[in-house]
Amino acid sequence: MKINWVSPLPPAKTDIANYTVRLIPALKKQFEVTLLTDQNQHDKSLDDSAKIQHFHPEKLNWQTLNRSAVTLYNFGNNGAFHKQIYQLSQMHSGIVILHDYNLHHFFESYFRQQPEGDYLYLKHLKYYYGEEGESMGRQLIRQEITIDEIAQKIPFSRLALENASGIITHNEAIVEYLAERTHAPVLYTPLPYLSQVTELKEPTQAASQGADKVLRLIIFGYIGGPNRRLESVIQAIGTHPLKHQIQLDICGKIDYDFDVKQVAKQYELNQQVKYHGFVSFDKLDHLLNAADIAVSLRYPTNGEASGSLLRIWANQTAAMVTCAGWFANQPEDCVLFVDPDDEVASIHRHFNHFFESDQNPYTEIAEKGRQHLQKTHTTEQFSQNLSEFIPEVLKYQSQSYLNGYSRRLGGKITDLSNDPFTQNYLAERSSSLLHKSLI
Repeated sequence: MKINWVSPLPPAKTDIANYTVRLIPALKKQFEVTLLTDQNQHDKSLDDSAKIQHFHPEKLNWQTLNRSAVTLYNFGNNGAFHKQIYQLSQMHSGIVILHDYNLHHFFESYFRQQPEGDYLYLKHLKYYYGEEGESMGRQLIRQEITIDEIAQKIPFSRLALENASGIITHNEAIVEYLAERTHAPVLYTPLPYLSQVTELKEPTQAASQGADKVLRLIIFGYIGGPNRRLESVIQAIGTHPLKHQIQLDICGKIDYDFDVKQVAKQYELNQQVKYHGFVSFDKLDHLLNAADIAVSLRYPTNGEASGSLLRIWANQTAAMVTCAGWFANQPEDCVLFVDPDDEVASIHRHFNHFFESDQNPYTEIAEKGRQHLQKTHTTEQFSQNLSEFIPEVLKYQSQSYLNGYSRRLGGKITDLSNDPFTQNYLAERSSSLLHKSLI
């Protein structure tokens, strides 16, 4: 079976690109895969892995799109990577892989960057969320509320579902939410990360001992806003009585107005907080392997499943996560939960437990995290679930087409009579006969 897979590709600085690379081998065992990307450049090593075609919504290769059984759209909340993917999804129906269920940041940027952008933004808010939505949009434009505040009440995800013939989510908690907002079939499948045959390296963490032992932390990934809670983590370190025995490595891009050096200086942490920027996967894994706790906080959450957490587990490092959204549904013996309503105090409790213990008290949690990863988050399971889901999607597609065609035909037939009763009878009868004859 042929499928089109529309996604960012490396070197794009988004984990959805890495997600696609991890999945290619398993997908190729089940399907004939064509990767579609809007990027001008991609990692050339991928050319040996799959057929790659570039697309632009104004210059589409309809033969490629139509010759495949189905097209899958990887859709996230960053306009830099998903604008043209969204545009293509509205022109050609397919399966939407919803990496974030809260898409307000994407659509706010998408509409407001266009001519008459504020008008378009408010128009869609009113259409989908009524006068309350429009009112909140006006407050945002007047800078009376933040985008995070409006996003918590108005996720805007319904726009991404408009033309979908199927939806895939990696967050089981939102399946019901999605099913209530679309007639298309919805599939939950765990976020895939590694192959069943992947051999993971043995961890080498060796926590320092004694009264002067050091707690090593790491935060990594795309840090696109305050919801990654970087400031809270630095505050927690800076207000802890043993702050000079805590080190923090920060890897990735900080893409908002936040001065790490200034905040670290405020808490006298210049020597302990180190910002690396983007690093290679080898260096990232080395730093993860050396860390005692990897911090992956999200609040407010966009409903996303986290590839970062899976990388932490793969390195058998203890993971500290916010007890909210997808993270809240992770096994309690696999993560260290942080209460979003009592953030710094929660972080301090985990710090205290570490310093009060002779050995690293989080070794077992790290081990169980890796075991959960190997059992639940395999690429083969995703590919198998997808192969079983596609027939359901194709059935829905054909049913939707027939329903639409029969309604249009029924409308034409009613032109044969001016009598309302006869018009209704003819429309219903013709639609029913056509539908039965074609299925």
